[in-house]
Amino acid sequence: MPGGKGELGPQEIKVLGVVDRRQGRYRLNEQALVDHTVQGLMAGMREIAGDDTELPVIITADAKSPHQSVITAMDAAGRLGFAKLSLTTQDPDSSTSAN
Repeated sequence: MPGGKGELGPQEIKVLGVVDRRQGRYRLNEQALVDHTVQGLMAGMREIAGDDTELPVIITADAKSPHQSVITAMDAAGRLGFAKLSLTTQDPDSSTSAN
């Protein structure tokens, strides 16, 4: 157990993952959203994170993702008060991401 004092190990770290698929289709922690508006994205983020705005938000997109949908994800996170934001890229033909 890392540190032995209730610290989270690497496999236990909780994050809110936002993946932008082509044409602005979002997934939160591998779950597809029904409402792909900023309001729908914010509602999904609230459902997962609750009031924990310290939760890291990782936005992943590929070269075919519309720029506006990445900005919309960043806007949703900012409106909810998330301060730990990371952007990652993904090969459009792969399910793996890279920083």
